[in-house]
Amino acid sequence: MTRVAGIERAIALGKALLELRSQAITNAEFGMLRRQSFPDVDAQTVSALMLVARAFGDKPKIYQRLSWQAICELASPSPSPARRRAFELLVQARENITGPQIKRACGRLPTGRPRQERAAARMAAKIQSKAPR
Repeated sequence: MTRVAGIERAIALGKALLELRSQAITNAEFGMLRRQSFPDVDAQTVSALMLVARAFGDKPKIYQRLSWQAICELASPSPSPARRRAFELLVQARENITGPQIKRACGRLPTGRPRQERAAARMAAKIQSKAPR
């Protein structure tokens, strides 16, 4: 199987999973349906397949020119919509784009909770704005 055929197969599986997800009301129900229909696909892979199918399922000019890693990086929430569109334009212009390039350009999303100092500063500003003068 060629790289493009493998990617197309993965996108088709992602579309099938999205259809299954639309039938389920809860996450638990989706998990049960997924395990019944696709027992050999783990949850992390399911998530990646659905992300890619949602983002690029109808854009063969994009996914036919990228590696699976690059497609996953571009479909992830890390790149902003503007940055994602810029990469798509580069791909359509036949530029050679790789997964590590996308990862470096987009960085990582912040993790965890916001710092307490910021929350405290916002709370203090809110209290001061409501105080009578």
